[in-house]
Amino acid sequence: MLSHIRCALFDIDGTLVRMRGAGSRAMDRAYEALTGVPDAFRGVPMAGRTDRAITESAIDRLLAAGRDVPQDEAFHRAFADRYLAELEAEVPRPGPSVCPGAIATLDLLDSKGVALGL
Repeated sequence: MLSHIRCALFDIDGTLVRMRGAGSRAMDRAYEALTGVPDAFRGVPMAGRTDRAITESAIDRLLAAGRDVPQDEAFHRAFADRYLAELEAEVPRPGPSVCPGAIATLDLLDSKGVALGL
């Protein structure tokens, strides 16, 4: 079966590692730092979605609630930069853990020449 697989794409949180909420905390901190709006990501679905899609959902929810929030490309770039900095600080706090079987699966796919992506 592996001989037919050329590429495998993985979601990160809950698939390869358990981040214990570090991503959502980092997004909230980054958004608040840039806009002053706290808890912007509370209730926004995150599982299996890109950071950009998550951010756009938060912005849409805030706009629907009558908040005046930035939504241009310059904001998205600034948010991504700040989010990554916040994530670096958040990741070690509760301590991430590797999901069972993740390393063995990645090693097996790599040994078969399967390209891996996140």
